[in-house]
Amino acid sequence: MRCLGTEIYYFSGTGNSLHIARELQRRIPETKLIPILGMMGEEKVVPSSSVVGFVFPQYASTAPRIVEEFIQKMELDSVQYLFAVATRGRTDCRAFSEIDKILIKRGRRLDSYYVLTMPSGSSPILADPEEQVTEELIDR
Repeated sequence: MRCLGTEIYYFSGTGNSLHIARELQRRIPETKLIPILGMMGEEKVVPSSSVVGFVFPQYASTAPRIVEEFIQKMELDSVQYLFAVATRGRTDCRAFSEIDKILIKRGRRLDSYYVLTMPSGSSPILADPEEQVTEELIDR
């Protein structure tokens, strides 16, 4: 029997995507959060909800490989609505077209998708951070 709630499968590196997943859970009734890393050992993943979402950071302007591999494992025939949310640092986002390439092979597409610009999880590479990071820059 299919549950009417929402399942959000998330992958988070620095915590930005986990924060977004928790905020969605707080705002969408009957939402269950499921870590993608905890499901990677499964041969096939069958959601029990009619609405499924994916939340993840984009890496190199696309979805992390682990997210793409996970989506390939999913049985989505009974899912009525699919959405995705990508967090990013300010770079272009091609993640959703890459996910749709996976889904189209199975007769599906994302019903909606969202990009959220967050603080970057990448440390800037500075030759001498103490000289380049000024109080003015921090204030700005």
